[in-house]
Amino acid sequence: MFTKLICFLCLISTLFGSYTEEFNQCFDILKRKDWETVIDLGEKALHEQEDPRVHARLASCYFYLSRYDKMKEHIDLCLEQSLDADSEELLIRSLYLLSAYYRSQEEYPEARRVIAKALNKARRLGNKPLLSKVLFNAGAADSDDPKGNLEYAKVCLEEGLTLIDPNTDDAHRMLIRLGRVYLLTKCTQAASLIVSQLSQETLVPRTQVHFYTFAAKVAEAKNNHEELTKYLTLGINLAKQLKMQRDVERLESIKGENNDHRQAS
Repeated sequence: MFTKLICFLCLISTLFGSYTEEFNQCFDILKRKDWETVIDLGEKALHEQEDPRVHARLASCYFYLSRYDKMKEHIDLCLEQSLDADSEELLIRSLYLLSAYYRSQEEYPEARRVIAKALNKARRLGNKPLLSKVLFNAGAADSDDPKGNLEYAKVCLEEGLTLIDPNTDDAHRMLIRLGRVYLLTKCTQAASLIVSQLSQETLVPRTQVHFYTFAAKVAEAKNNHEELTKYLTLGINLAKQLKMQRDVERLESIKGENNDHRQAS
């Protein structure tokens, strides 16, 4: 019902404006519920006129849907057009999206190289929300890399949290990422505190799936099989509902490993 209402409002918007206006007006609402509709609107907007901001947003959409070829296509166009427009902000966005793409391909040295460029530029620009996004990706690049610097990742994520409203989705996602770093460094108690904190928050659906995955890993580290089973079940059900196939596979893998471990013990 929610999505139908938003689509109707967007349709009314289209009758009196452009697809680009419609896409920009509906993006923040629709991305929480219906990524395919967001993508359809964005692609129509680009047929109407080229816009590097639309390319950047579409790259994010394709990243969340694990459609990395399409993500890279829009990153390249955003990068090219941001250079043509001489926009430092758009260039930084292109670079942190490119770093995320390299992370998805497990090309970690390249991900770290690109995000280092973005971070230098973002610090000079002084745009705090943008800097926080770059810091998130800097922390992710090192924490995802098996050879990465976890202390550096922690510092980036902790700094990023100081730059944004703690009640936003960006802050929730950054806390989850920081919690993962705590787990990797065996700081289980610190990770548990983040689980407790986020359990009291209203999270957007996709972030909720990531929270369930993180909370399951914390429960696993604490040998709390009851909580582990609870979070895995909640996560798998919601991920399937949202068609987050990569997350379904990740959660099923944790479940399978846990079952094997319990049978062997």
